[in-house]
This record gives sequence, C-alpha cells and structure tokens, in this order.
Amino acid sequence: MIVAAVFVPSAPILIPQIASGAAHELDDLRAVAIATIDRVVESAERVVIVGAGERTQRFDSGMGTFTGFGVPLSVTLDRSATVDVSEPTVRLGLAASIGVWLLDQTRWAGARTVIEISPDESVENIAALVQEVAAAPDQTVLVVVADGSAARTEKAPGYLHSDATAFDAIVEDALVSGSAQGLASLDRALAEAVMAAGWPAWQFAAESMRDRHVEARCEYAEAPYGVGYFVASWVCV
Repeated sequence: MIVAAVFVPSAPILIPQIASGAAHELDDLRAVAIATIDRVVESAERVVIVGAGERTQRFDSGMGTFTGFGVPLSVTLDRSATVDVSEPTVRLGLAASIGVWLLDQTRWAGARTVIEISPDESVENIAALVQEVAAAPDQTVLVVVADGSAARTEKAPGYLHSDATAFDAIVEDALVSGSAQGLASLDRALAEAVMAAGWPAWQFAAESMRDRHVEARCEYAEAPYGVGYFVASWVCV
C-alpha cells in the first residue's frame, strides 16, 4: 500500500560536489529536501523513488553516476554494494540518481526501488504501474523526483516562456492542497513547452493518491536559476 509521497527537485546542483562554489546557494533547499524525506520515510517498510527516464522501467538494483558533471561520484540502490563505474551494470537515470543520493543522506536503511517513467508513457500505463506498486502489502513511501518549469527567466535553461510561472503555480497549488486531481490536470504539451521534465513522475504520484485523503505540507516553492523547485509531502490519513 502506498501511504505517503515526498516531492523533491530533480536538481543536480543539490549535490555539493556538483554545485562546487555555488553549493551554499541551495543550502536551505538541500536541507529541507533531506529533512522532509527523513521525516516521511521514518515509518515506511519500502521506499520507491519515482522519476522521469528514457524508458518506463523498474529497478531493484543498479547504479547512477554523476561523472557527466565532471565529478567522480556514483550512487547505488544497494548500499552494501561496491560501486565500480567501469563495470557494466544497470544504470539509473538522472532523476532517480538524485533521488537515491538524497535518500542516502537520511537515516533510511531499508530496501529501495526505482521506477522510471518515459515522457511518452500513456496515463493508462502509468495507472497500471501504480496499481502494481500499490498491490504490495508493504507500507510504501514514494520519493517523487521532479522539477517544475525551466523557463521562468531569461537566464533559465529554457529561456523565458510566458506560461512557465502559471504552470508552476498550478503545481504549487496542488502540492499545498494535497490535490491529486490538480497534479493530474497538468497538460503534457504545456509541460514540454515550459521544460517541466517532472510531468511523468507527477502523473504517477497523482494516480497513486487518487481519492485518498492526505495531510499536505509544502516546505519549499521557489525558482532559483529560473527553474521551479518544490519540496512537499503528502501523508495519507
């Protein structure tokens, strides 16, 4: 059973080794993301990290690497495993890798699973995947790794899009109110236009919390660097 969801950004700059000299600029965001995950997963029996990926797939083992950002840093789903980036193995996508890194900073010592969802995946297939996860008897917490728009300012990765701020406002309203319907209403084409790569993960979260009553807390909703970053939690009551 899915009992809660934590929403965190898919921002590589959260990782100090990647942020380098700018690491302190996101100290508050990093701290609140880790603290929120730590609080919500405390009573979990299983954690499932959900993020966008090239293909829709599930990982119960595998590793992610941040060497593409110029740092010799990797993470693994199995904390007891030795990470060797030279060995062929299952590779996690960026969002999932960030989720694993954030979870590694908490006290969670249990098993972790990753679900990556293609941006082209149908809502029907996402719903079927949710049902598969929800059918397990474990008390499951989702860690949903997703950014809002990347087009809030002229210096943002997607430059400036006139609908970016309004799009992020819908996301924020949904997270603050615990509205699965609000997240589900996000338009795929608009998400692509404003470079909101988190759309697939948010659809998964929306489907997993459909018709559930939740206690919602939004801990962070800002757009440093012109990218919408959110930290929130939904705990079923």
